Amino acid sequence: METLGNPSPTDGEAAAIASIVSSIISGGVESRRQLEQAKKDAAKRYHLGKFLTNSEIYLALPPEERTGRKEIFRVHPRRSASGIVIVTVFSAPAHCPTGRASIAPVGLPWGRRRATCPTARA
Repeated sequence: METLGNPSPTDGEAAAIASIVSSIISGGVESRRQLEQAKKDAAKRYHLGKFLTNSEIYLALPPEERTGRKEIFRVHPRRSASGIVIVTVFSAPAHCPTGRASIAPVGLPWGRRRATCPTARA
């Protein structure tokens, strides 16, 4: 069985994975909701201390069975399909062009937290 740098599964995990893979191949698991329910049921049935990961199950599928089933294994479905895209942008730290910038942390005697650079916006 392929792994992504994870240790080999225990006997219970291997049996749970085989059970879920068999359900997927037979057509009993066709959606994300059904996959999550199958993972929950397998964790109970095989007394696992954790839920199986989607990648463990996906990698246990024979390559010819993976075709067309990738979407049910996605952990975070594409939000951009609905027009929602989360983008985080960080700018590189820059020094004050005047060289007089400092930040006074809250609680210190010289004042509240504030930028003292003359070019900083209030």
